Amino acid sequence: VALLTGLIHLESEFKSTARSPKDARGFMQMMPATANWLSQREGWKIRMEDLNKPEINIHLGVSYLNYLLDLRKGDTEKALLSYNAGPGAVDRWGGDPEYNRIVFENKDRYLELREKIADSVR
Repeated sequence: VALLTGLIHLESEFKSTARSPKDARGFMQMMPATANWLSQREGWKIRMEDLNKPEINIHLGVSYLNYLLDLRKGDTEKALLSYNAGPGAVDRWGGDPEYNRIVFENKDRYLELREKIADSVR
């Protein structure tokens, strides 16, 4: 959960209507072609406006991240790089290590915040 939260924070700052200059959309900044491919793999059809629905966007984003973790044999760092740059780009040039650092920093912040909230509720 913490890794996913860090990824969403970095990709969209939790804005469900976020849209990148390259047309990535929603919380997890799903590219339309990737979203179509994933939804077809799962046997359902989506419309591009569905990518702004958090439940659909997160479902597809998690499916894609799991696919990349399998592709990268559990290497979280390479899976995150592949999520951001695309698997082909990571194969060609290794991606951007700075991206991983930022995701992991956000994960740590989320864990700290979750702990503070839990402490305040006790």
